Amino acid sequence: MILGVLAIIGAVLIGLGLPPWLVAVILALVLLGDLYVHPLKPCGRCSGKGTNKGSRRSAFGKCGKCGGARQVQRLGSRQVHRAVRSLVAARASKKEGKP
Repeated sequence: MILGVLAIIGAVLIGLGLPPWLVAVILALVLLGDLYVHPLKPCGRCSGKGTNKGSRRSAFGKCGKCGGARQVQRLGSRQVHRAVRSLVAARASKKEGKP
């Protein structure tokens, strides 16, 4: 879904006559913002159901990948959150006057 939105945004920005490097920067910021706001996605192994199929009808159990949580973390979202936290901490220490 997000890739389609990025393609549309990119096409509109290029149509406005912006340089390609600026379009790339804007699209990267949109993608990073999406990773920050939506860090989780449905589990790919269980399709967001939280259970595995099992070998028999009575052998259902929790999904081995998500542990029954139905969601897994998106690639890169952990790094985005760590970067934001470190920037906020650096800004707070700079306000307090600590080196």
